Amino acid sequence: MTSNEDIMQFGLVIYAIALPPMIDFYVNVLGFRVRESDDESAALVADECELVLLQAPADIANSVHITCPPQARETTPIKPVFFIHENLTDLRARVHQWGGHFNDVTQEWMYHGDTVCDGWDLEGNIFQVRCSKAGLMMPKDPVALKG
Repeated sequence: MTSNEDIMQFGLVIYAIALPPMIDFYVNVLGFRVRESDDESAALVADECELVLLQAPADIANSVHITCPPQARETTPIKPVFFIHENLTDLRARVHQWGGHFNDVTQEWMYHGDTVCDGWDLEGNIFQVRCSKAGLMMPKDPVALKG
């Protein structure tokens, strides 16, 4: 029998200036699990998604200025989208707790029935979160879904 971690449907690679804090952010904010990690990379998984964090080469890492609080790096031409099953208020608090930024409730909008909002991690990488009302009603425990 294969687990969901063996059947990935989507993957994403993000270069990290400081790898350990980025691992902590994605694990504690978006619920990824560490499948494997070392000093150069980490493979994080959540359902059918794999997020690989790679330590940026020193010459690149030294050329990037990370502010505190972080500023969005808006020149990046891609924005990952994470589908969540929880209240955005709770997620917003966790993003801030772990060093990132999540836009205020006044900047949320609706898209195809989902509530959508943007944020960024502690290195300024912008992401989008989508939350459906149906998703909020789903149990978080996959065992509960089997009934």
